[in-house]
Amino acid sequence: MAVLFMCRDPEIKFRRRVQFRRAKAELYTDVMLDLPTILPLSMKEKMHYVSCELFQQLSEQLSKRKFKDFDHIRFLGDLENWLEGIEERYDGRTTGPWRYAPDGEA
Repeated sequence: MAVLFMCRDPEIKFRRRVQFRRAKAELYTDVMLDLPTILPLSMKEKMHYVSCELFQQLSEQLSKRKFKDFDHIRFLGDLENWLEGIEERYDGRTTGPWRYAPDGEA
């Protein structure tokens, strides 16, 4: 699975690229992010927005396709838990490298 984030102004009218190769069990897809929506957000809000869009758009794409021996419901549950963990641990800094609070200190 390959995901490419595209942050664009809707006026440009980029189209989402999706490519599914059943024989190789490969999915390539864009996650489209709205530039006017994301610009005024704080870093923590941006992380939440990107997480929500990734989860929603990937859920939509996976529900349309069948991978052999792939439990997309379980995958999405694991992805959701992982994304929530990242958001919870983010320390809110907007400069320098992102830092995460040690486990249990969020």
